[in-house]
Parts: sequence; C-alpha cells; structure tokens
Amino acid sequence: MWPTFRENQDVLVKSYNKIGDLSIGDVVVAVHPRDDNFLVVKKVAKINQNNDKYFLSGENISSSTDSRSFGWIVADNIIGKVTAVLG
Repeated sequence: MWPTFRENQDVLVKSYNKIGDLSIGDVVVAVHPRDDNFLVVKKVAKINQNNDKYFLSGENISSSTDSRSFGWIVADNIIGKVTAVLG
C-alpha cells in the first residue's frame, strides 16, 4: 500500500466480524490466499456479497501484488479493517 503505508509501519486493526462490516475503499489486513504466513494490506475494490468474497487492490498499480494476481479473497482471510496508522 505504498505510498500510504511504509514497510514495517504499525497500524491499528479492527477485527472483521461479519458481512457488511466492510465497504469499498476500506483498507484491510488479510491473509494471503497462497501463503498463510504472509499478510497483505490492501483496499477493498469490489465486494461479492453473494459469495462473501472481496477483490483487493494496492495503491501502486504497476508493482502491487493484489487480487489481479491472486484472485478474490474469501471473508475468512480478512483479519480486519485498518482504523489508524501508529507512527
């Protein structure tokens, strides 16, 4: 999510609880769908409410790894919504 966030920058995250908690434009922390040990910070670009899936996009389109490369994210992979940057 560069330039909004820098590498290793701390953020406050509100836990994801249910369908409808997220809106397009929200920034979320999610487990990468192909690597459970890797977290991504991305914006919600599209929501498929029928399947409870999210299309996530990065800000740096030319070099971002996001849903354009790994596909839609299931709700279970969403950890929460970024609510504040801590320094």
